[in-house]
Amino acid sequence: MSEENARKRFNIFKKKQATPDEGSDTFDESSFSFELKSNNLNTCIIEANATMKKGKNIGMPLPLKCTWYRATDEKEFVTIEGITGAFYQPNADDIGCKICVHAVPVSEVQEYTGMPAFSEVGPIQIDPEIQSQVQDFLAKNYATFVLSLNQADKGPGSFKSVHLVIENGTLSATNAENEQVFNFNLSLDEIKIIINYKSHSSFAICGKNFKYDFNANRSYERDLVTICIRMFTSKAQSTGSTEILLKNQQLSQRLFEANKNYEQCLITIKGLEEEAEIKLNELHYYQSHYHELEKDFRELKESQQKIIQQNENYGSEMVFLRKDLMLYKEQCALLEKKVNDLLLEEEKSKILLSNLHEELTSLIKSMSCSTCKIDERLYMIIDTITGEKSSRHHSSKASSYFSQQEETQEASEKDKFEDIDYYKNQLKQLKDEFSEILNKCEAEKNFYKRKAESLATENDKLLSKLGKNPKDISEFAAEKTAFEEQKLKLIKEVEESKKRINELENMIKINKRKLDDEIERSFELRKIIQNKGSNSNADYQRIVNSLTQTLTDRDEELRQQKKLNKDFMNRIAQLEALLSVITEKS
Repeated sequence: MSEENARKRFNIFKKKQATPDEGSDTFDESSFSFELKSNNLNTCIIEANATMKKGKNIGMPLPLKCTWYRATDEKEFVTIEGITGAFYQPNADDIGCKICVHAVPVSEVQEYTGMPAFSEVGPIQIDPEIQSQVQDFLAKNYATFVLSLNQADKGPGSFKSVHLVIENGTLSATNAENEQVFNFNLSLDEIKIIINYKSHSSFAICGKNFKYDFNANRSYERDLVTICIRMFTSKAQSTGSTEILLKNQQLSQRLFEANKNYEQCLITIKGLEEEAEIKLNELHYYQSHYHELEKDFRELKESQQKIIQQNENYGSEMVFLRKDLMLYKEQCALLEKKVNDLLLEEEKSKILLSNLHEELTSLIKSMSCSTCKIDERLYMIIDTITGEKSSRHHSSKASSYFSQQEETQEASEKDKFEDIDYYKNQLKQLKDEFSEILNKCEAEKNFYKRKAESLATENDKLLSKLGKNPKDISEFAAEKTAFEEQKLKLIKEVEESKKRINELENMIKINKRKLDDEIERSFELRKIIQNKGSNSNADYQRIVNSLTQTLTDRDEELRQQKKLNKDFMNRIAQLEALLSVITEKS
């Protein structure tokens, strides 16, 4: 019931407040605290409790005079007659209703001048144990109870034990002697259950021309019998009641399963959303890393172009250097040939001089004493040729004797010595030129060797920058392979997520179709029950209404979930677009 109705009921019970002239020690609503205790089950007693919160009796409980009401959907209030105490035991009539209390403190010492206390609890619900037993009885289509029947003809307080049996749409009672007390057809006879609120265990089964008063052992048993008779009556009076109850049970089971599947779908979709968020973050990371690699690749490509240009320049320089090297090699070969010829000439000259020296020596030895002057002259020639100084002393006589012959021989010898000196100078000059050429060739060889080494080092550096170094190429290939594996793994996971979402969406569609069918059936059942509202029971109507409302709520939740699934599919589409871009670029 709404707050507005609660305030309306509160204003009904409200009295005129005390005026300020009545003093500060008046006994009014501010003097005590009031509460209503209950667990909202029909088997639990409702307790109204008031406690003093000021004055000398603070903390002491107050006696209350209460008026109890039942708030139903049909009327604002129904007074519960005969109950004026602070305790109230709910019964089967209170299920689905709120219980309200109008309480006024009772004091013999001081008159209460304040407004009445008002509170409410509920709506009262059926005890789960009673509900479970009723469902078992309905499933078996059979129920039996042992009750005490009041014998009014034998005087007040006279009871006898009877067996109350509900079976095959009939309500019957037999006594201990197995005699039938009554037998009613629940689908034809109009039967009404009246509960005695002043007692915790008595009730009556009434009709147009009869009334039977019963006592149960306790209130729990009375409520169980009352609810069973009402449910079996509704079942018997409804056309196709067995099928309807079975369908309701199936509907409840399907609703439970659909709710369970729905919660499982929510958990799964939440997990998939978290996974998709993680994959999206990874995708952003890989995308940024890919942009960095793409930038490095452009830089490497520019460096490659520069290196190719430099290699072309170095190639043209190497062509000229090779030509120069071939020319120097040819010159060196010619110089070596020339030197070898000069060395051969030198050897020949040495051999010739050696032979001449030997012949002169043999000539000197073979000469006699009469020719000593000639020998001395020959010695002078030999000394001049060999470059040695002789210690021999020649006579002036011999010198004069041979003076004319010496002049002739000296002229010829002088020519020979000039030729020898000339060849010696030529040989020395050739040796110097050969040494100079060898030194120059060695310098050129070292220069080109250093040049080749520097070119090889620079080429290795350029290859490293270009990524053609084997070590760098292997590292780059490994990194590229890892990136490709991550990309394929991400694509696979996105495909699996998409497949799982499609499965969940199909499952939700199937559950929605099932729920739509059940809702349609529930509405049909509701129409049948409304058409036979005169014979239907209000409790059974409330159960059907609650099931219909629950189905409507589930249908709304499914619509919201469908919207969430649509948003999630849009995010998956965005991920696929990003993956396609990465695939095209790579």
